[in-house]
Amino acid sequence: MLSHFGELKKKEKSNEEHKFSLRKKLRIIKENYIGYGKNGEKEYEFPKLSEIELKEFREKWIKKRKRDKIKTNIIITLTIIFGIIMAFLLRFYL
Repeated sequence: MLSHFGELKKKEKSNEEHKFSLRKKLRIIKENYIGYGKNGEKEYEFPKLSEIELKEFREKWIKKRKRDKIKTNIIITLTIIFGIIMAFLLRFYL
């Protein structure tokens, strides 16, 4: 009976140590990636843009997004057409 009690104590202690190590890992992750703790005092300086520069940047970004959308749609359409053609060819020639 006493040995069983000792095993339970050891298991409980190992569980507590495991929880402590998990908390420590989580704290390190938060400090490194989220800016929590010591690293949380950092402030990032972003460049200030005037209204005109911001407008130009926005227009360029919108144009690039439109181009990327068109490219993606063309690729998807060509893939679907190619798949349909291959399905017909395989159906009739096999």
